[in-house]
Amino acid sequence: MKVLWVSLVLFSLVIVAATSRGDDLGTTTEPTQPPPSFEVSVPGTAPPGVTPPASPFEPFDIGPPEAAWRYEQLSPADKAVADRGRETSEWDAIVSAHMRVATEQAEAGKARVAAAMLGLDGLDTLGVVP
Repeated sequence: MKVLWVSLVLFSLVIVAATSRGDDLGTTTEPTQPPPSFEVSVPGTAPPGVTPPASPFEPFDIGPPEAAWRYEQLSPADKAVADRGRETSEWDAIVSAHMRVATEQAEAGKARVAAAMLGLDGLDTLGVVP
């Protein structure tokens, strides 16, 4: 008898829940407040009053020509630094060393890509040295 009462109560709860969905499809309600407006900024434009950063690929604008320091206005210590920057006789050794290292790294990268394509990842952890 107890099972019958529990079943009847559960069935009644299911009927009540099914009929009182809370959906009223016959009426529509208008929003009481307008939807919030969102300001969208376009990439590449700065907000008003903000100076955008300088492009790293363009020379920095120092202003009028009289704002630039001329070589004659530099102190002897500053002239020595400027002269060191003008000395390019050792640049060839630096550039060739950089090119050699870049070539070695490119070859090592090709070997890593080839090993990955063959499914041989992690050879260094397996004890295999290429």
